[in-house]
Order: sequence, then structure tokens, then C-alpha cells
Amino acid sequence: MRSIYRASLLATASTVTIIPLASCLLAACFNNSSSGPGDGGALPDVLAPDVNLPGAGKARYLVGGSVDYLWGSGLTLVGDNIEPLTIAPMNGAPSLKFFFKTAVPEGFPYKVTIDQQPTNPAQTCTISGASGKVGFGDVTGITVNCAPDYYAVGVSATGVAGGALVLQDAIQPSGAVDSLTIMGDGNFSFPMVVAAGGSYDVSVASSPLCESCTIAGASSTGVLSVSGPIPTVPVTCSPTLFNVGGTVTGLTTGQSIALSNSGGSPITVDANGVFDFPLQVPNGGAYDAELVPPSVDTCPVQTCTLSGNNSTVQCADVTSISVACTTNTYTVSAQVSGLQGSLSNTNGSIQVSSDGVYAFPAQDAGSTYNVQVAPTDPSDNACTISGVASGPLCGNVMLTVSCQPTAFTLGGQVSGLPIGATVTLASPGEPALQVSANGTFAFVNPIAIGGTYDVTVATQPANAVCTPTAATNSGSVGEANVSTVQVNCVSSFPVTVNITNQCSPATAVTVSDSVNNVSVDSPSTASSVVALETLFASNTYDITVDCNDGCGSDFSLTFASGGAPAGGNQTVTGPVTIDAIGCCEVCGS
Repeated sequence: MRSIYRASLLATASTVTIIPLASCLLAACFNNSSSGPGDGGALPDVLAPDVNLPGAGKARYLVGGSVDYLWGSGLTLVGDNIEPLTIAPMNGAPSLKFFFKTAVPEGFPYKVTIDQQPTNPAQTCTISGASGKVGFGDVTGITVNCAPDYYAVGVSATGVAGGALVLQDAIQPSGAVDSLTIMGDGNFSFPMVVAAGGSYDVSVASSPLCESCTIAGASSTGVLSVSGPIPTVPVTCSPTLFNVGGTVTGLTTGQSIALSNSGGSPITVDANGVFDFPLQVPNGGAYDAELVPPSVDTCPVQTCTLSGNNSTVQCADVTSISVACTTNTYTVSAQVSGLQGSLSNTNGSIQVSSDGVYAFPAQDAGSTYNVQVAPTDPSDNACTISGVASGPLCGNVMLTVSCQPTAFTLGGQVSGLPIGATVTLASPGEPALQVSANGTFAFVNPIAIGGTYDVTVATQPANAVCTPTAATNSGSVGEANVSTVQVNCVSSFPVTVNITNQCSPATAVTVSDSVNNVSVDSPSTASSVVALETLFASNTYDITVDCNDGCGSDFSLTFASGGAPAGGNQTVTGPVTIDAIGCCEVCGS
């Protein structure tokens, strides 16, 4: 445009100094007293209204037009001999007007070009109607159309396994909402592109079944302005996490159980109801609930069983694990020997009459048991209990109860006692024992092991004499009842007189019992034995030996057994034997 302008001036103006328009941008070239349309002030002197230039005229006009869709900054237009013009975008205006500052006369040739394309965001602008000559008015036909650069929104998806992942992109300034459906891992792009200067906002519209998808990285989310190629938006999907748990029933107050899932840290449950493990499990993940035994031995009060405790998570919380607890019961039993009596426990008693195994009714685990022995005669038994006889019941209990007598009875046999007769027996430490019939007898008081006894007859029966056998009536008590004492009773005894006649020649004598009116003549020999009579025990007798010659000879009587030698009535306590010594001869010889 500069060369054309010069040619025109040289052809029509020979008397003025020609100054290029570009040089007149300096303040020195302006005359503040002149103006032209659209100039808003000074005009170059060479174009001043009072300068007579053939064909130039005095009016001045602006050169300009419109810019469409300018969003970026830095768009610069230039023209020959016209100052550069930088155009700023107007937010919200799809089109805006522009004019170069310098006003030019009619017939002025112009050519406008784009010196710098807009940036931030980058755009590519094209110009039309950019050259011509100024007519009788402002030039408004120059059109600059700035088309934006468009960029695709790419997505990188990982972990998509449960079906369709649906993403949305809110695009500005168009306000369009773009949708992208992804069925698996990989790189994808939204169908709609985003113009430079616009913005995008990628979000998850819906995740695949039983998965949770997130847009990774804060720089990839939210409303982001576009000024160049868009970085790939990373989308990561992972299986949704679900609770794993169930229900506990039957747990008694004060009891607790420990549960673990797949070997994880155990949880403690101390009440019936719903429970959940603290760690969630992803969809498709396996779970395996187990009862954790206590670290130290405890009383197994309850037994709990699991059901539905292992499987895989099926896109929902697991609530089907069942823990059913029941209270254990245990039995206390005893192997008993030697007891005549009873066993007692906190839940009852058992009568024992023979050796064997006895069991108490079952008890709840954790309850208290206390087994004791009650012999019928406590002094007659020493019982020991082998095993733990009392305490909390934490399992079946088998005890051994062994009873041994500590005192034994003293007794024996009585024989020969007449019918209706009674003999009274005695022994140290025993009350008198009356026995009225033949057979066994026993004293009342047992005698401790090692104690001594000596059985005697305290009172003889009428018409009999009872005598304990010397070999059996005394001794010491061992570890058994004494039943060997023998008491023999005799009801009648012979009365015998042994006669020694010291005279010679001897004569016969008469042996008499004045109490029983019995007399017997002995042979006329120096010595003879006279069997006088038979008497019952306790009978009395009075024996005399007389000569029959009337000479008055006497015999001296000596009682060998069965009574006293003195005269008078004697009592039979056994066989009577009398020795008679004297002299009985014919008188006068």
C-alpha cells in the first residue's frame, strides 16, 4: 500500500513535501487544529484539510470492519502506512467492530493483513475484504473470522470389569453434555471435541455393576479451560467394597466369642445380634469366617457353631453368617466302693447301697459342683475322694469314692444255752450284752483298729454255766470285724466223790447229798469213786461221807472243783469233784 500511495502523490502534488503515513505516527506530524472523521483529534499535516491536493479532498475516513469469534488474545492487524492494530476479545460477544486509529482521505488505497494470530487460547483467523480504496465513507467491510482450534478429550480406563462405565463431559461455551460408554480397559475419546478457549468437565455418570470408578488426579477433574491439546483423563475402577457379617444367637450373658475373617484380626462379640467384620471385602472376594479359640484355657461354658461362613461376595453386603451358641451340660459321676450311705452334690443326692458307678443329673457348664460322702454311720467308714470334688463344672467329672471301716464290731457265737435262759457278756468299753439265744452276738460299740477286747461272762444263766473259750475271748482288733469269740454253755454237771479209806480192813461208807436227798454206798475197798448224781448249774448241794458202823469215824472232804470245801449248801458252777479221806473200820477191830 505504501508504493501505491506514493505513486498517487507524486502524480498530483509537485509543490509539497511528501511524508509517509507510517512516519506520521509521531506526534510531530499532527496538527491539533485539524480533524477528520473517526480520528478523534490530530491528523497528519500532509493530509490536513487545507492542503490542496488534487483528488484528495478534505474529508478523512476510518478503515475497519468486524472480528467474529475472537476468544484469544494478541490478534494483531497491519496495513501499509497504517499503524498496527491489536484487538482484544470481548467476552460474551460473538462479533466486535474495529477501526484503525488513523483516518485517511477518499481514494486512499489500503491492504490489511494479520500480523499475529491470537493465543490463549490459540485460534486461526482468516481475513476477507482486506484491500481496496477508501470511498466517501468509513471502510467497514473488512471481516476477520477467528475459528477456534478443537481438541479431543481422551480417557484411559483401567479396572472396568463389571459392565458399562458411562462418562459425561460438560462442554463450554456450547453447553453440550457429551457421553462416552466404555465396556473394558483401554484408551477412548469422547465423540465431541472441545474448542480452544472452551472448557471440559469429565465426570462418572454410572459405574459398572458392583464397581466404583473415580477420575484420578485433581488436574483431570472439574471445569478445565482448553488452551491446547487435552491431557488424557485417567479413570480407575475398582470393585465395590461390601460388609461381611451375620447374626449371633444363643449367647448367654457374660459370655463372648472371638471371630475372624480369612485369618484377619479377630473381633470379640459379647451379645446376641448382628455383627460385621471391620474390613470390607470387594465384590467377588472370598470370605471365610472362623471361631477363634481362646489363647488360654477357659471353662467351655458354651459351644458355638458356624453356618454360611464361607463363600464369595455377590455384589451385596453379606449378612448370612450364622453363629448359633448352646450352653454345654456336663455330668458328675463317681466310682464308689465300700460305702453304705449317700453321695451329695449341689444338685441332689444319691443313695448308695452297693459298689458301682453313680451319676448325678447333668449340670450347666460353669455351674458349681461339690461332691460329699455321707456314710450311714460316719464312725464306721473312712472315705476318700480321688479327683477334684468341687469347683466350676467345665467338663464331665469322674470321681473315685473309696470307703474303708475305721472301727469294727466285736462278736462271736454262743452255744449250749438252755431255752429261755439269758447270759450276760461283758468286755472293756462295751455296755453289758444280754444274749438269750444260741447263735451270733455282737457288742454295740465298734472298736477302733488296734483296740483290745476281753469277753467275759458277767451273769450266768439259770440252770447253766457259760464259759468263753480262752483262745478266742481276748485280743486286738485288726482291719475286720471280730466274730470269732466262742461262749459255750453247759446246763448240768456230774457230782463225783473220790473215797480214800485209810482203815484196814476197810468197811463200806455212805455218800449223801442232804440237799438233794441222794445217798450212795461205796464198796468196802481202800479206795473207790462214787458217782453220786448230776446237778444243773446253779443247783446247791451238801455232801457228806459216813461210816455205817456207828463207830463215829470221820472223813475229811476236799473239793477238787465245782464248789467250796466248807460245809453247808454249795452252788454248782461246773462239774463237782470231791476228795474224801478218812477211816471207816469194824468197831473194836
